[in-house]
Amino acid sequence: MTQCCKSIYRTGYRGRQCAKSAKVEREGKWYCGTHDPEAVANRHNARVAEWQAAQEASRNLREQRDAALDHQRRIAEFGQWCMVEFEFERGIKWFEGQDKARELGLLP
Repeated sequence: MTQCCKSIYRTGYRGRQCAKSAKVEREGKWYCGTHDPEAVANRHNARVAEWQAAQEASRNLREQRDAALDHQRRIAEFGQWCMVEFEFERGIKWFEGQDKARELGLLP
């Protein structure tokens, strides 16, 4: 059996030929399982897909966090509005509270 045609560079400027036995022939050259261009491309694509999935998960978590923070902000704003209304001893009628909550997006 022939030897893999790929050169390996570790340190310095001189490379050495891969010592593994060749398994596949691609475009007239023999490659081992590690250096087979299709296997290298498949490993690269798998890493890219894994990275993209991690980025998408991170993006989804960030969007959920931002939505939760926005909801908390609206609840705090509603609470502040209620405190101001009580401070002036005006009292809040239930429909005013509902209208304000709807305005802030807390009620449908």
